[in-house]
Amino acid sequence: MTRNLTLATLTLAASLFSGCAVLTPMQGDWEVELTDADDCTVALELEQTGDEVEGEADLTCRIYITSGGETYTYDMEEDGIEVVGEFDRDGNEFTLELEFYDSFFEADIEIVLEGELDEDELEGDAEINGEDWGEFEGELD
Repeated sequence: MTRNLTLATLTLAASLFSGCAVLTPMQGDWEVELTDADDCTVALELEQTGDEVEGEADLTCRIYITSGGETYTYDMEEDGIEVVGEFDRDGNEFTLELEFYDSFFEADIEIVLEGELDEDELEGDAEINGEDWGEFEGELD
């Protein structure tokens, strides 16, 4: 009898903890790639409390700049970017905002990722400084 009660308690505890994981689907480490860029990835480390999402991001992007008929590359790398956002459980939709200062462009860079979550995959649209940049996709690491 004690063995059955212990097994039932462990089963209940496991189902409760697995239920908690379902309540925070954005939480975890994500690898995101801008699909319309040659080489632009964002590593996200997210925590979720209710509908609010926050965390840090590491960004690595190769940017091509054409000036005077010549093409140059700039490797933009930024670590520890603050991430804030929201997750709508009803539609599995989210918005994540990243903002940092880039010394090469001497300007603040604001990236907004809006999209949908499908279990362990993300996809949607990226906006940089208010302009459409293209699409992104990502997966839970």
